[in-house]
Amino acid sequence: MHHFKKMLLHLFFYAIIGQCFFVYAEFFQDLNNIPRKIKVVMDDNYPPYVFRDEEGNLQGITIDQWKLWERKTGIQVDIHGMDWAEAQNKMRKGEFDVIDTIFFTEERAKIYDYSKPYAKIDVSIFFHKDIPGIFNVHSLKGFTVAVKSGDAAIDYLRRNGINNLQEFPSYEAIVKAAKERKVHVAVIDNPPALYFLYKAGILEEFRHSDPLYTGEFHRAVRKGNALLLKLVQDGFSQISEKEFKQIDKKWFGAGQFFFVPYLRYIAIGFGILILTILLMSLWNAILRKKVREKTLENIKEIKKREEERQQEFLRNALLLKLYQMSESPIEQIMDLIVQHCVSTTGSKYGFIGYISDDERLMQAQIWSDEVLRQCAVDGKPVIFPIENAGLWAIPVKEKRPIVVNNYNDPNPYKKGYPEGHISIERFLCIPVAEKDCVRILLGLANKQEPYTEADVFHLSLILEGLWGFIKKKKIEDALKSSEERYRTVIESSNDAITIVSNGKHVYVNKRFYEITGYS
Repeated sequence: MHHFKKMLLHLFFYAIIGQCFFVYAEFFQDLNNIPRKIKVVMDDNYPPYVFRDEEGNLQGITIDQWKLWERKTGIQVDIHGMDWAEAQNKMRKGEFDVIDTIFFTEERAKIYDYSKPYAKIDVSIFFHKDIPGIFNVHSLKGFTVAVKSGDAAIDYLRRNGINNLQEFPSYEAIVKAAKERKVHVAVIDNPPALYFLYKAGILEEFRHSDPLYTGEFHRAVRKGNALLLKLVQDGFSQISEKEFKQIDKKWFGAGQFFFVPYLRYIAIGFGILILTILLMSLWNAILRKKVREKTLENIKEIKKREEERQQEFLRNALLLKLYQMSESPIEQIMDLIVQHCVSTTGSKYGFIGYISDDERLMQAQIWSDEVLRQCAVDGKPVIFPIENAGLWAIPVKEKRPIVVNNYNDPNPYKKGYPEGHISIERFLCIPVAEKDCVRILLGLANKQEPYTEADVFHLSLILEGLWGFIKKKKIEDALKSSEERYRTVIESSNDAITIVSNGKHVYVNKRFYEITGYS
């Protein structure tokens, strides 16, 4: 009996030794499988993430991130950029190890395993300013829509019944065709769209919708290559948040290239002015009065056009800033909007507020700096009833903007000032309505010059963009709150709860530990 127990003990010992041998063998085999070099392919024309410099070298956010990954891991990265459809085709053929700048789609998920997302990208409809009525995917029916070959937007459009598509090798090719008036409607990712429209000098000729959807950039490997995917993700996890922000600041922070197209218009304006002055000196005395009047008229027109272009430039710069602040609180975004609207119009005071669903109350959410300094408000939201309100209630009741350039003129809607209120000379109030219900309201006061229809137009576009951002933000916050609420319910439950996937416990609550004794 003693001999039998001793034999069993020996067998058990050898079994453990054998198991350890196989574990270490597998570990060292994984080490041997780590490559010294990987080949990465991506789109080569997607600013500011990746695009070529004047000498044809790849540059941008994604390139800088991979260079840092190479330094962190010690593994050489061979980066190739090409037209997006060609990049995907060569990746499918096995010519590359990793594909970057790729959106997740159900179809692609059949052949790729994806990394965690690293950038959110809005995708919108861009259309010529002379085309009205385009605001969502269904409004594209009947139009020829330009798209980039291989783009995830193609699947999205076809799923929504939009099949009249014209494919181009790159977004830049689409914008070039738009400048030649061969393209009037396109679905393009917002960052490269804004860049190429600015670069081509046709930004003022195109409008864009609210985002159709928001995609996310990933890195991907061939299906089943878990070791390489882990290698890629582990390498990027070694890059600190500060290092990522430094790269983003390098490409998003300066923004000076957005101003370059306007130098041409400024030069033209000054050129016309100088030429006009020279011609006036040569004209005879009889025509001098008429020439002077015509010159003044031209200068006013030039100034008007320049102001319109400047307003559009500032508006688009603001929208780009909103895109970069997608993770910021809504109040911070609204404060940015109020200060921008006050500054760009030359107003002295401003506020923005929410309108209740029954349109009976207005909650003034954000005040401009000058209001906070001169009025008895502490910066906190203030609720006002609309029924007995004065001029600012007209946009809520009539669903239209109101412009008052002489506040002293008689007006049946005026209710007078409350005690301690600032004196109003000029007033502008713009609503944003959805489904015949006003949602937000912007009020500005005391611009030095009269408020104009151009002010109403530019501010309305900004507010529409803000409301779209607020809706999206509220949905995201509600989803996050719901997830946290359900997690709290599960964690505080008196029942033992576990989630099992493929025969393994992937989640257990606190009560499960208490009942089973597992740790």
